[in-house]
Amino acid sequence: MTQKHAKQNLLQGAAVLGAAMIIVKILGAAFKIPVFGMLGEVGTAYFNTAYSLFTPLYSLAIAGLPTAVAKIVAECETQGRFRDIKKTMRISTTLFILLGIIGTIALALFAKPFIALSGVDDGAYLATVMIAPSLLFLCLTSAFRGYYEGLRNMKPTAVSEIVEVIVKVIIGLGLTAIVFWNANSQYESTGMVFGQAINFDSNTMKADELTVSIANAAAPYAAVAAIIGVTLSTFAGMIYLIFRYKKHGDGILKDELLLSPKAQRGKRVLKSLVNIAIPISIGAFVLNLATLVDTLTVTNAMTSAFKNNLEEITRLFGNIVPAESFTVDLFGTFMYGAYSFAFSIFNLIPAFTGVFGKSALPNVVYCWTMKDKIGTRKNIESTLRLSSLIAIPAGLGLYALSGPILSLLYSNRSAGVAIAAPAMEIMGISIIFLGILTPTFSILQAIDKAYLPVKLMVVGSIIKIIVNVLLIQIPEINLKGAAYGTLACYLFITVVSIHMVRKITKSKFDYMSMFIKPLVAGGLCAIAASASHTFISRIKPGSLATIAAIAVAGIVYVVVLVLIRGIAKDDVLMLPKGEKIAKTLEKHRLIG
Repeated sequence: MTQKHAKQNLLQGAAVLGAAMIIVKILGAAFKIPVFGMLGEVGTAYFNTAYSLFTPLYSLAIAGLPTAVAKIVAECETQGRFRDIKKTMRISTTLFILLGIIGTIALALFAKPFIALSGVDDGAYLATVMIAPSLLFLCLTSAFRGYYEGLRNMKPTAVSEIVEVIVKVIIGLGLTAIVFWNANSQYESTGMVFGQAINFDSNTMKADELTVSIANAAAPYAAVAAIIGVTLSTFAGMIYLIFRYKKHGDGILKDELLLSPKAQRGKRVLKSLVNIAIPISIGAFVLNLATLVDTLTVTNAMTSAFKNNLEEITRLFGNIVPAESFTVDLFGTFMYGAYSFAFSIFNLIPAFTGVFGKSALPNVVYCWTMKDKIGTRKNIESTLRLSSLIAIPAGLGLYALSGPILSLLYSNRSAGVAIAAPAMEIMGISIIFLGILTPTFSILQAIDKAYLPVKLMVVGSIIKIIVNVLLIQIPEINLKGAAYGTLACYLFITVVSIHMVRKITKSKFDYMSMFIKPLVAGGLCAIAASASHTFISRIKPGSLATIAAIAVAGIVYVVVLVLIRGIAKDDVLMLPKGEKIAKTLEKHRLIG
């Protein structure tokens, strides 16, 4: 049965996706933090190696197609071509399934040579193979998500994401815990873990060295368990959307179909899909190439540093890295796993700001198609302003509290935290640019410049490769080299992208409200975070000091933002009862 739904504007759509994203990220943290804590640095390296190959292949295969579907559907709806909308759905579904099958086979085939190239040992192989079916499931999921997003209905995407993360937490976390319970039981009864002898002398070795030895032996199987949770979660999200479509339809009424012009030929629809999707897919692939660059360079560069500068490496890390992992075979893998702790936080903020890009795309497409320059400018300004209001304080806050936040999340991994914290400071600044860049790419796609992000990301990735190769293997810089490479990459791309959006749309943006005011409030927020953490730590050190500092920083940010009128009237007007709220805030001079 088809039910008509109300169209969502930019902020309403973003609110739906944002609310889902909060739930997804909270539950995602409930998965990743304990899983990474159990896996340890080596197991985390295996898990992330699998993910780093999966992500760009996923992007290349299908990341552009949901956006292409959303863009075509949004354009067709604007023009009343509802039969074309239906045909787009049928064709895209067939295409997505085909690409999913090809992607799954490719991932399984490339797993072995990729792991060899990355420098991570073969313990990552099984995890990489097990994540391959996710490509097929996500392909079909993405077809439905792009379709509904083009119709300005973000609820199916939101609910499917929540279904996915619930399944991932229950199954992934449960299976990983079972593997480690089994590993400890094996050691207690046989002195071996999955066929590997564990040599432990209680007279000469510490208990935590035994824990590391057991974790390293169980790591390949525990990583597989966690990945199985990921794969089954994508299957669950796909099943939900299929049943949702069968039961509720898409909101297009029979009368709308009857009055609609005759649908275009299938070949023309397919050509439109491919023409839009190819540059976006390549752009998404290259966007994820930055992560792939780290996978291919961090382990190899740190292993090279271990071989060529052992004395300096020993001075810097000899008392931090456990003896079990301080070997030529495991040191690079251990360091990459530690770096992954920081990267698990790094990806949070762009995921939140990305919802503004998803929500903005159909609205910007509508205004751009109707040649509404004012509407186009307002939607772009709101998107970038809202992204800045999240990305800037979050990035500066992570810069100020990198060590305490990592310690809060990974309290049982002191070695990994100590290694990752300096890199996390630099990555905090990078988060600002990536958080703004993610929705900017959606805007460029909406205004028919999908190839531009591809070109910019290619240049940015080259910059990152050069910086990584030059800096990581210098012992004193180590993982900070990868962080500097990420910063240089996204700084360049963000600045050029925003300049091109302004040039193409011929708009004069209000940079004061978009960037300067959030930067002022975010800067004071970071100062408050650092100062309050230092003060509270003298009274009550540990997790409580970190949580309290984050709370103080949040309060300072909101107060300063209100005082400098950093919230714009256009943003408030998009809220339910926005006019009434705007009048009240204007009366007290609290909005810009």
